[in-house]
Amino acid sequence: MVISEVIKCSSCGEAYRARIGVGIDGYQQHYIDCIKCFLPIVLAVRADPPNATIEATSNCEIIPRIPDDKLTIINFHPACAFNKEDLHDPRKFASMDMLSILHKHVRVHENQRMISLSHDFDVPNAPTKWSQLKTALQMLLNDKKDNAERIAKIYMKKRNEDGRYYIPGRNYSHLSLLYEYLAKLHYPLAPAIAGPITDKLNVLKAEGKLDDFYKFYRQEIKTENLQRYINILSSYMANRDHFGQLMYYARVSHDDIDDLIVSSKNFDSIKNFYGDAYETLTSNVTVLACINNITDGRSYDEFKSMTLNKYIKDVSKENKTNPFKTNPLMSAFCESDLESTIRNGSHHASIWHDGEVIKYRSGGTGAQRDISYTRFLYLCNKLTIKIVALWFIEIHLQYLFESESGELQLFTF
Repeated sequence: MVISEVIKCSSCGEAYRARIGVGIDGYQQHYIDCIKCFLPIVLAVRADPPNATIEATSNCEIIPRIPDDKLTIINFHPACAFNKEDLHDPRKFASMDMLSILHKHVRVHENQRMISLSHDFDVPNAPTKWSQLKTALQMLLNDKKDNAERIAKIYMKKRNEDGRYYIPGRNYSHLSLLYEYLAKLHYPLAPAIAGPITDKLNVLKAEGKLDDFYKFYRQEIKTENLQRYINILSSYMANRDHFGQLMYYARVSHDDIDDLIVSSKNFDSIKNFYGDAYETLTSNVTVLACINNITDGRSYDEFKSMTLNKYIKDVSKENKTNPFKTNPLMSAFCESDLESTIRNGSHHASIWHDGEVIKYRSGGTGAQRDISYTRFLYLCNKLTIKIVALWFIEIHLQYLFESESGELQLFTF
């Protein structure tokens, strides 16, 4: 569904007709810079299906309809990008293009009467549900199990408004709640990346080869890794309105995006995300390095040419994947879209936005590089998917041991 209003820039009076595709979240914000005075304008959609309205949020006001030839038409969609020639087309429905990309990836379940992307390929109001899940996880970290269960029940009740995910009276582990939520948001790529590695973990566990590694994992890196996952996903969810414009493309590896542009831009809120996500992934891949050592027939802490302590403390972030770059199970974590130069520009505050281009300097003083705004969003999403895939591997590792030891935290719905 597309809704429309005429808005006027409060600073200079320039008029626009905003055509906004209604997404699956109850509240969605959109950002543009006025084409006349260049000051930022913020719009929002408030949706309660089947109803939705546009709100003027910042530096704009809604005015009565005027003829299209006296204003600029701008199309928006929280889950789609646009071909350049379609951005101002008053007849464009971007969701139709997206359906043509996604249809072969949508799963049709037994007795399912209709295909719904919002229920099979996404989580409605995902940021709100993430806040609930995150709080439950943090309560567990602080050993407040009663509070964690109370919040988990709130989450399960809200999730059941989207479909029949949780059955009253049954027990569900915190790991299963987390996996269901993340898998729905990052299918099909994240489960596909993690699957071969979790299958290998099953074999290694049956052979008794994971015991020493799990003791190290639990005592030394589990909690810190979890906090990094929580922090980066919270940052992503805070900017889902922005990243969502390219997320579906990244999830199905639809890489042909260089001729697309996004209408909603708020670079100041996301300029550090890639660098933070890069740090999260390269810090947490210690798990993969240890698993690779085991699959190579060594102890989890024995590398070909160094100790685990040296790997953790001395190996630079851009070289963290080197020990397992020839392992086909882990090839997705070693691809060229893991860009240390963007990370360096982000972390040295040397990255900026100029129209459809993002410019940055590696290390803050290196040569200037350019990347399209669309490509930057795409890479942020690809990196997020790989972080989630890595989290799946850790979730599975925990499940293998905690379900056996009785330590698995269960919530009764």
